[in-house]
Amino acid sequence: MTLSDYPLVPDDLRQIADAIEEVEETTLAANSILGRIELFRPDGDDRIGWVTRFVENDPDMGWGVVFDEANE
Repeated sequence: MTLSDYPLVPDDLRQIADAIEEVEETTLAANSILGRIELFRPDGDDRIGWVTRFVENDPDMGWGVVFDEANE
């Protein structure tokens, strides 16, 4: 899969990173109940994947993007 195959462009990924940074600056960051955040296309209602913790039960770990298989 190449970058052009992904459902997001680099600017979208920057916006996701900025949003996660805002979450990390709140008390939610230490809450292990926050495991993943759904991602939708900027121009529609189609879920394209999630932002999820690398280690689900460890709030100190970083985040990654997991794309919905239907959108690959």
